[in-house]
Amino acid sequence: MPSIAGRYQILETIGRGAMGIVYKALDSRFNRVVALKVLNADLRDDSTYRERFVREAHTMGALSHPNIVRFYELGESDGKSFMVLEYIDGHSLAESMKDGQPCDLDYSVEIIQQVGAALSYAHRHGVIHRDIKPNNILISTSNRVVVSDFGVAKAAAASSLTEIGTVLGTPAYMSPEQAKGLRLDERSDLFCLAILMYQLVTAKRPFAGHDMTESLYNLVTQPPTPLSELNPSLPSALETTLLKALAKDPSLRHSSVDEFVSEVVRCCGEASLARTPGPRPNPLHPDIHGNTAPSSLRSDFSDATREALPYTPGSIARTAPLLRKPGDMAWFLVLNGPQRGQKLSLSERVTLGRAPDCDLVFADESLSRQHATVYFQGDSFHIADRGSSNGTLVNGLRVQQQALHDRDEIHIGKTILLFVQAASPDDLNAEAKRRLRDLDDVWKLLTQAARHGG
Repeated sequence: MPSIAGRYQILETIGRGAMGIVYKALDSRFNRVVALKVLNADLRDDSTYRERFVREAHTMGALSHPNIVRFYELGESDGKSFMVLEYIDGHSLAESMKDGQPCDLDYSVEIIQQVGAALSYAHRHGVIHRDIKPNNILISTSNRVVVSDFGVAKAAAASSLTEIGTVLGTPAYMSPEQAKGLRLDERSDLFCLAILMYQLVTAKRPFAGHDMTESLYNLVTQPPTPLSELNPSLPSALETTLLKALAKDPSLRHSSVDEFVSEVVRCCGEASLARTPGPRPNPLHPDIHGNTAPSSLRSDFSDATREALPYTPGSIARTAPLLRKPGDMAWFLVLNGPQRGQKLSLSERVTLGRAPDCDLVFADESLSRQHATVYFQGDSFHIADRGSSNGTLVNGLRVQQQALHDRDEIHIGKTILLFVQAASPDDLNAEAKRRLRDLDDVWKLLTQAARHGG
């Protein structure tokens, strides 16, 4: 039986990743089973990966929480760098979810509570995980939920300018700011925790695409499909909570993981894994009482067009309500598609759609013929959906009727519009150049992430 450092007898391989192999091993000194993570042989001479491996060990060594895998030792033997971790007798959350069906709501809430407790503790100690996903969450046979793999974790205060533009993590479980290589804080982990909750209760990832590039595009520009369309049995308040946590702009999310988890619990009620021992209950299959849930749930994830460039919110503050003659200082700037860059002046009342008799006609087959109306009332513009097939969204939220503010982002079908109030056409032209230049920069970052992401 092979061993490492003359002390750890390898029992079996239990995992493989980009950085190393994880073994189940017997620690002969303490007669205990451990998890042994060994850095891949081809990375031993790569200083970047060696530093990351050591940093992961130091990070985990500084954390001690029931919902974080315990760290025992960092060592090297015969040229092999390894770390010794607590062995969790159980399975990963990914294994629990592999049947592709939504999880029981109580089970999902309990998972989020325990993972949230781990993240909250890490955040209080200045650590951002940056890779929260089902494969990195372990569930013991006693239903203890444990967060593992701090390989891309980072001290919140240690983010340096040299890392801006570097994308680390798993694209399907990233925040928008992480996908764009921007500076991160605790709200990035909060976003990823919300992705996890969304997937638990719908069996769908909120920004999934046909490939990595489309998934990243959806992440940065598209709102998630409403929970009510995927699983109508879920509390409506949960949808509101998740939409807030999944906001593209971190400042619009909950202020902390604790706040998000508390809101989820209030929406769904307290839950306990203890009353559902063993494999998680699945509401789409008969339970021990013979109860079943609907056998099919509808998924309407919109397909993103490749030519549609992503939009990132700017830092310009919103202006005061429009007080002048509306057509003199309000426009739509088209941010994507074949009409990208067009500046459309608004009058007292205009209709939007793909029908030729609309005031503003868009070459977008995903629009309804008469999609929405924009009109001036009181001292501001408003937008009203006209019963469109896929809705009108303002800043990621589906609306029926709503007042517009400067720099509001409007989605009709796959077309993205920016509502701009400017004092003069020159100001509009300057804003258009800046915003479209930002779009191009974001697209380059997303393309790089797609090429190099794991």
